[in-house]
Amino acid sequence: CTMLLPQFYITEVKKNEKLNDNTILLELGFRENEHFYFKSGQFVLVYRSMNGKDEKRAFSVSSRSSQKTIELLIRKYDGGTVSPLLFDLTLGDQLKIRGPFGFFNLRKSLKDKVVFIGAGTGIAPLRSMMYEVLECFPEKKVMLIFGFRRERDFFFKDEFERLAKNNRNFTLHACATQTSDTWPYQRGQVTRVIPNIISSPHDQDVYLCGPPMMINDTLSLLINGLGFTKDQIIIERWGAPNI
Repeated sequence: CTMLLPQFYITEVKKNEKLNDNTILLELGFRENEHFYFKSGQFVLVYRSMNGKDEKRAFSVSSRSSQKTIELLIRKYDGGTVSPLLFDLTLGDQLKIRGPFGFFNLRKSLKDKVVFIGAGTGIAPLRSMMYEVLECFPEKKVMLIFGFRRERDFFFKDEFERLAKNNRNFTLHACATQTSDTWPYQRGQVTRVIPNIISSPHDQDVYLCGPPMMINDTLSLLINGLGFTKDQIIIERWGAPNI
């Protein structure tokens, strides 16, 4: 296993796509002959200069590890110091990052079924990991359970729907708590939906990412309600960021 040592990079903004009123997808490119190597699930530190000093914040890489660019899913928080500045970036702007960091990675030995459960921007590292399984282990079955509040928070909707349509080994379950009458997917939080989707813990691992309350509730359900063991569940806990 090759250790990927964190390095500093000066990147260039290739895309700043507004996904909803408080979330963007930021694509960053690297200098010629420079490539950023990372394991799916890892994160980078993003730096912005504030009052003469560098402020840094962590963001998971949401893109494929095979891409030449990286994509970051960034939510703007009220009172944040760094995230509002990232919203204002335009094409060609430079951004200093450092990475990769983190141990939220795919296991070397994958079970027959790989389940990804995420909420909100917790989908970011799961998207990267999901693509690695589908591309490198096409015999594995992949399930994505993605929870969010409003229909406009269904990040990567078209992409995931297309993936589900074209790949018989990929199953998509979207769960929203505030929906219209025409919403075609699940209603409610992921913990309400999971028992209807997962009937047995046999031969599967779960990768779980999201806010602390969602993590705790889902973990309790998987272990106490469905019979998963702790070593079947790989977790990335997100604290309350001041970003």
